[in-house]
Amino acid sequence: MAAPASAQEVTLEQWCRKHEIALVTDPKDLYPLKTAYGPITGTRASEKILRPYAPLAVAELSKYPASFVRKLGLKKFVLADELKFDGQKRAAIPDFEHSILHLDPREGDYSKIYQQ
Repeated sequence: MAAPASAQEVTLEQWCRKHEIALVTDPKDLYPLKTAYGPITGTRASEKILRPYAPLAVAELSKYPASFVRKLGLKKFVLADELKFDGQKRAAIPDFEHSILHLDPREGDYSKIYQQ
């Protein structure tokens, strides 16, 4: 009998599907995204950037109970390179207006602690 999958064995796609959150890795149809406070922009992150980031994201996201994730009302989880809010580079942008969490997997990739 196989052991149950750990958080590291669950893919980011699986985690998002389980929580009914759309995973966007190619934001070309999303950006620029207008918000009341300024535009959000970014580009498609390469597989080379996404590959090491996805397990870290799953490990961190899996720390939260499903009930908490549901209460967030998150509709989309966007991974984008060169993520910017109103022209300023950002590692993360919580977009409450559109129920989207935008993350740049390359920003801070020199430090896993920073990205956590």
